[in-house]
Amino acid sequence: METMAKAANEEQAVDVKEKAKRQQYSAAYKLKILKEANALQEARRAFVLGAAGVLAGLEATTHWLALERLVELGARPAARRVVVQGKVMTTAGVSAGIDMAFLLAARIAGEEFARAIQLGIEYDPEPPFDSCSSKAHPETVARLRSLTATSSVRSPG
Repeated sequence: METMAKAANEEQAVDVKEKAKRQQYSAAYKLKILKEANALQEARRAFVLGAAGVLAGLEATTHWLALERLVELGARPAARRVVVQGKVMTTAGVSAGIDMAFLLAARIAGEEFARAIQLGIEYDPEPPFDSCSSKAHPETVARLRSLTATSSVRSPG
């Protein structure tokens, strides 16, 4: 009985070691993919790329509430909707992610193809309010900051 328990424990120990090895391999593989493939992100995900070291020394963007935090990850913050640095593309938010998708489509299949996609979804934004981060009224900015500080809505990062 004791021999069977010892064998079961050893088998579990091997399983744990194998699982840890697979997870390490998986993390290393994901990092390799991020560094070699088109590394794309929308807003918060810049912090994932930054934590993986992908943004070190590069210009990058993210949501304006967290933009300056990119410095902590070795990136150079850029207050633009989309920043392209070689294979790395970062965006300032959800709608800017659509812009990034068009740029990626153009990279992969050509500008005319990307234009056709844009036409197909009738992407020609005309927001009802001119309230992006660079144009918003100070009261609107203050309101958003108070919402992110006091509610379940949190700033990216």
